[in-house]
Amino acid sequence: MRTRSGWAGLGIAGVLVLLPSVWFVSCAAREDGDDWLGYGNPADDDDMEDDDTGDDDDVIDDDDDDSGAGDDDDSGADDDDDDSSPDADGDGYTADVDCDDNDASLNLDDNDGDGYSTCDGDCDDSDPALDLADNDGDGASTCDGDCDDTDASLNLADNDGDGASTCDGDCDDSDATIHPGASEACGGGDEDCDGSVDEAGATGCTDYHEDGDGDGYGDPATAVCLCAPAAPNDVADGTDCYDGSDEAYPGQTDTYDTDRGDGSYDYNCNGAEDLLYTTEFDCQNGQCNLITAGWMNGVAACGVTDDWGTDCNGQGNCNDVTEPRTQECN
Repeated sequence: MRTRSGWAGLGIAGVLVLLPSVWFVSCAAREDGDDWLGYGNPADDDDMEDDDTGDDDDVIDDDDDDSGAGDDDDSGADDDDDDSSPDADGDGYTADVDCDDNDASLNLDDNDGDGYSTCDGDCDDSDPALDLADNDGDGASTCDGDCDDTDASLNLADNDGDGASTCDGDCDDSDATIHPGASEACGGGDEDCDGSVDEAGATGCTDYHEDGDGDGYGDPATAVCLCAPAAPNDVADGTDCYDGSDEAYPGQTDTYDTDRGDGSYDYNCNGAEDLLYTTEFDCQNGQCNLITAGWMNGVAACGVTDDWGTDCNGQGNCNDVTEPRTQECN
């Protein structure tokens, strides 16, 4: 038998011997493989040298098989505590392999099959087109923003320092005056990289107008600033006052007794209706001498027909000679 403390009695040849409080181990106890003080089987840990409540606390380094947290079951190289890592973010990877165990979005999965995980730096693990490869060798991947990773001429470099790369749409990355948003200038270039040259409104352009009536004078309301005339804006002179009649234009000298088409008789585009006939009839009564031929009833308006006096006849009271006339204007 064995006891932990107190007095132990052992009968030897009928004599009762009392021993002080000591650890007393029988030979049989040693033979059963107990590991006290290094004797017996070191793998056996089931008695007083380990209280089985926590980390290894006995005198043998690698024989702890108790049930407390952190204890080692002696099945591996470690000889004491369980050193397995926790998975704090629950992404299926422990802290010893997870690049950020506080962020479940950062893990070792390759969900899109592009060969990269979020821990590798995959910017979108749901899209295999976005990865870390630089397939065209231009120094940028699709995750970096390469707009075409099969064409090295399309990249993120800004070689001319104009603030735009070829991926931004710079059509000539060797010329800082050429880039998206640049001012277009007449001269045959595509400075703003929109695929068109010498566009309307470019620096150095001229106003060209539509000439609907073909009189050589354009409608000022149709002005477009162009680097060169282009139908329908192919007339530089935009001073036509009425583009619906080829008889109405600046400098017209002919007169007309019908309006030009819009109710106005301003054919010469001076802003007024100039009357052709403005005199009034005058006859010297008593002698019937014609002083002036003219309107009998006051000056007629443009396009109005009225009596026009041409002569005087008779003695005393004159018998005037008249004819109808229509007022002409321009």
